[in-house]
Amino acid sequence: MERNFKIILICLVILWLLFVLVAPLFRFYAGNFAALRVFVFVVALLAAYTAYTADRKIWLGLFVAIAIVFNPIIEFKFSRNIWQWIDFISLAVFGAFTWDYYNNRRKGELFERYIVNNIFPDWEIVDWTKDRGHWANGRVVESDKNPDLTLKHRTKGIIAVECKFRSYFHNGVFRWNKWQGKNYENYGKKNNMRVFVAIGVGGSPRNPNRLFFCPLQELNKCPSDFIPENFLLKYKINRSEPINP
Repeated sequence: MERNFKIILICLVILWLLFVLVAPLFRFYAGNFAALRVFVFVVALLAAYTAYTADRKIWLGLFVAIAIVFNPIIEFKFSRNIWQWIDFISLAVFGAFTWDYYNNRRKGELFERYIVNNIFPDWEIVDWTKDRGHWANGRVVESDKNPDLTLKHRTKGIIAVECKFRSYFHNGVFRWNKWQGKNYENYGKKNNMRVFVAIGVGGSPRNPNRLFFCPLQELNKCPSDFIPENFLLKYKINRSEPINP
């Protein structure tokens, strides 16, 4: 459902773009913005939900603000010129978020491929989480809560690996979602397997400058969600050689 939801979201944004930019030229909504406000309000709520599920708090705040401004219940009395500026700023926010979201999602997929092909070339792929979203016809997709990869080796057993790529350490730290980490830890206990976190930093997802391979429990033991770079140094590995966890 997540894939279909995002396709619908993109289509709505494109339709809105055409409506806002083209319709005024033909005077399709000269002075009457009621339909536009409803449409933008719905799209903003959908975008806010997407930002929320992706843990993108700044984007979430921006979309909530857009939804408030365009809400169809309480009308804000702005001049036509101000509304035009609001329209174009809102469009810029939607466009930037769409590019940023899918660019980061693509990076994640490429980094997972890098881990599979370069770090675990001799391991069997038991499962590769497809991230379909948390809801499908009102039902929870349980596999979306699992680590990205579940791998099996003929002599080393089975492990799970969550993959994270970052362009750099922001303020010298790596942000780790401990709530998510706890879910992964429970998954490992339930299935009697070790769980690791592969972290790529710098370069590109196809070829990161630095690579860290950390036991999940060690990250979860940290007192905060912000993991110092120095903490990860002891888990740094050669980025071009397979490992034996």
